[in-house]
Amino acid sequence: MILVLGDLHIGIEGQEEKAEKLRRIFDNFKELEAVVFLGDVFDFYFECPEKVEEIYGDYLHLFQQFTKSTPVFYIQGNHDFFPLKKLEQIGFTIISRELVLERWGKRMLFTHGDLLSVRGRITRRFLTFPLWQSLMKFLPCDFTYAVARKISRWSRGRSSAKPLKEENFKKVEKLLSYYDIIVTAHFHRPMLRRYGDKIYANPGDWLTYFTYMTISSELLTL
Repeated sequence: MILVLGDLHIGIEGQEEKAEKLRRIFDNFKELEAVVFLGDVFDFYFECPEKVEEIYGDYLHLFQQFTKSTPVFYIQGNHDFFPLKKLEQIGFTIISRELVLERWGKRMLFTHGDLLSVRGRITRRFLTFPLWQSLMKFLPCDFTYAVARKISRWSRGRSSAKPLKEENFKKVEKLLSYYDIIVTAHFHRPMLRRYGDKIYANPGDWLTYFTYMTISSELLTL
């Protein structure tokens, strides 16, 4: 079985409820083939050396317990686009764009979802531009995280549902000529849509729904 989560949007303060829900999920799934995080696990993630343990430590320790027995893949989204070195150190496999897995005779594509649109691809190209990512390292940590707190609060306060546009569905249909199952996050709404014997799915967010997805040899469930 594969466990899939996305769009947790963990803020950098006051997120004990999400940590407890994650603990319960991990306790319920002791034997998994893999865990796939579809990005935007954090509202904002940036590794200032003197702050990373203070701000993200609880989650890093929680995730580390899980990586001891299970392969964990982390696909970057449009909120967690900086290097994720601490997550690599605790055993995550970091993937910048997409993950392809073949299980049970099915070819599966996992990606955050922003890259389904032209606007998303342009935004991602800007966010991952090496020069400005390097310049961020010279800003004071307190300033960086002060801005991040505002972004985090704004993100949690806005409407979480992003309906898929026709452009997105056309991209999904095109990709399904190469894959049996496509799973994305980004649009926040839990969804399972069939195209004949093929499937597009979204596990939903943790701003409104607190849902996740499992994929096994016989069943894909939300």
